[in-house]
Amino acid sequence: MKLKLFAVLTLMLAAVPAFAQPQGGQGGPGGGPGGGRGMGRLVEQFKEVLGTLELSAEQTAKTNEILDAVPAKMQKLMEETADLDRQERGQRMREAMEEIRGQVEEQLTAEQKEKFAAKLEEVREQARQRMQQGQGQGQGQGQGRGGNIVGRIEEAIASLNLTGEQKEQADKIVSELRTKADEIRAAAANDPQAAREQGREALNAAREELVKILTPEQREKLRETLQAGGQGRRGEAPPNAPDKPADPPATRPSSDAGNTQPTAPAVGLSVSGARALAAGDPAPTFSLTDLNGKKIDSSQLKQRPTLIIFGSYTSPAFRDATKAIKQLRADTTSKMNMYIIYTREAHPQGGWEVERNRDDNISIAEHKNAEERLVAAKKADKALDLNCPILPDTLDDATLLSFGGNMTGAVLIDREGKVAAILRNFETHAVRRALEKVSR
Repeated sequence: MKLKLFAVLTLMLAAVPAFAQPQGGQGGPGGGPGGGRGMGRLVEQFKEVLGTLELSAEQTAKTNEILDAVPAKMQKLMEETADLDRQERGQRMREAMEEIRGQVEEQLTAEQKEKFAAKLEEVREQARQRMQQGQGQGQGQGQGRGGNIVGRIEEAIASLNLTGEQKEQADKIVSELRTKADEIRAAAANDPQAAREQGREALNAAREELVKILTPEQREKLRETLQAGGQGRRGEAPPNAPDKPADPPATRPSSDAGNTQPTAPAVGLSVSGARALAAGDPAPTFSLTDLNGKKIDSSQLKQRPTLIIFGSYTSPAFRDATKAIKQLRADTTSKMNMYIIYTREAHPQGGWEVERNRDDNISIAEHKNAEERLVAAKKADKALDLNCPILPDTLDDATLLSFGGNMTGAVLIDREGKVAAILRNFETHAVRRALEKVSR
C-alpha cells in the first residue's frame, strides 16, 4: 500500500520544474535587483503583512532594513555557492531564507510574531485561491503548476476520513509544503536548477510524512484520488504509471535458495522479525565497535541518557536528518550519550532503489560481510560529516531488531537503562522533549 502511494506522489514530481518558475512568471535580469521578481514578491508579502501589525517607527525601520537587503544578500550567496553541488547550494539557500524570516521575527513582540505567521499564511492562501480560480492565468505557468501540486494533495486528503489528530498532522504537512513551495518559487530566479532540486526534496518530505500518519486504507484511497485527479486534468493516465504498482516482494531472492533476507522497507516501516519494544521496558543490551575500532558496550552507558539513532546512507530520510542530528549532538553533548547504529542499506543497489538516490548518485550494494558494512558506514560518515559515533550493526542487524526494527527510528534510554521513548522516525523536537522528561 505504501509503495502505491509512493509511486503516485513520485509521478507528481514531474511537475517539480514548476517550482523553478519565479512568481510573476519573469525573473532574472530586469526582474528586479539581485535575481528577479520572485524574490521581490517574497519581500512584498513580508512588507504587506508587517504593515498590518501596527509596528513602532523603530520596528518599521529595522524590518525595512532587513528586507531591503535581501536581494543583494541572495545575489551574493549565489555567487559564493556557485561551485557547490546543487543540493548543498539549495540547502544554503533554504537556510538563508529561514534566517531572513528569523531576523524579521526578532524585531517583533510575541503577539506580533503570532499575528505575523497567521497573516502571512492568510496572504499566501489568498494568492493560492486566486491562482485556483484562474485569476493568475497569464502571470506565468510556473506558479499555477507548482501550486496545483499542493492543491491536489490537499483536496485528496480532504476526501479521507481522518481522525482529529490525523487531520491536525496532515494540515501541518500541507501547510509546510505550501510554505516551502512559495519560498522555492520566490528564490527560483536566482538558481532554477537548485529550485527544482528543492521542489523534489519538499515533495519527497511531504510524501514520507503522509505515509507515516495514514492507515493502509487511507493511503490506498489517497493514491486512487490523486491518480484520478491527475487523469482528469490531463485526460490520460500519468506516463509510465501502472494503475496499481505491485507491492515489493517480502524477500529478495538470494544466490543461496535457502537463505533469503528481507528487503529494506520504506521509510517508517519495521524490519520483520523485530522485537516488540515499549517505553518502560529494560533497554536491550548491545556490544558494538565504532569506526575507529573502539568497543562500545551498552552496560557502560547508564550514567546518563543514551540516544540510539538507526540509519544507512541509502536512506534519504537519514541523509535529510543529518543537519538536525549534528545540531542535536552539539546541543546535548554534556547531557546524553548519542550513537548512530549503521544498519543494512534501506535502498540497496539491485533492491528497492529510489529516484532520490539516483539523483544524488548514491548506490551501495547490500552488505555481504562485516567489512562491507564498515566500508559503507565510513563512506556515510565522510560524506555527511556526522560528528557522531557510528556503530555498524552486526550483519544480521541484531541490534536493530532488538530495538524494534525501525530503520529510520531512534530510541532514548534513561539513566537506569530503561526505554524512555521510541521514535518510529527520528525527529529532533521529539527527542528534545523526551530528554527534558528524563533529565528532571
